[in-house]
Amino acid sequence: MYERAVLRKPQKKAYGVTVDLWSIGVTFYQAATGSLPFIPYGGPRKNKEMMYKITTQKPEGAIAGVQHRDEGSIEWSHELPVSCRLS
Repeated sequence: MYERAVLRKPQKKAYGVTVDLWSIGVTFYQAATGSLPFIPYGGPRKNKEMMYKITTQKPEGAIAGVQHRDEGSIEWSHELPVSCRLS
């Protein structure tokens, strides 16, 4: 399962079902498309700062965000890729 990066940091804040729904949504997206919905340049584990930005500042209705080059802008998607056979 996909784990939101914020959960790895020790915090006093309790997390509810929204974190579980996030994980399920990302897992379904990956199963349907073959890729993660949020991908910073260099990958989510190597570019944690941009990964945090992508996941916390995504526009309303965006379901995916990809950064194709270092320091580049984020390309937001509001629909599943055409290669996905789900409708």
